[in-house]
Amino acid sequence: MARGRVTLAIVSFTKAIVSFLKAIVIVTTAIVGVTLAIVSVTLAIVSVTLAIVSVTTAIVAVTTAIVSVTTAIVGVTAALVSVTLAIVSVTNVYSGTLPEIFFLVVSPVLKTGMPSSTSS
Repeated sequence: MARGRVTLAIVSFTKAIVSFLKAIVIVTTAIVGVTLAIVSVTLAIVSVTLAIVSVTTAIVAVTTAIVSVTTAIVGVTAALVSVTLAIVSVTNVYSGTLPEIFFLVVSPVLKTGMPSSTSS
């Protein structure tokens, strides 16, 4: 009879150990699930950060393009002011119509690099 009780005790103890091991497996599975969730959230944060970096890079590129266009406009405006000042200067020195002034000043510059007043 004692032998039967010992056997029952061993069986009960073995069942308890199996139940404990099942609980450990369940807890380990839950820990793995939580770890995977943390990894997923971290990857989502990285993706959002990369998207923010991409948008920021695009904004910088657009801003750079705007600055370049503005610089070009300033350059063209400066050139137009220079041309206007040159026309005013030439008009003050030479009397005549604009075509006459053009042929007198601009045409020799295009051919020789110097206006006719200094080319002779």
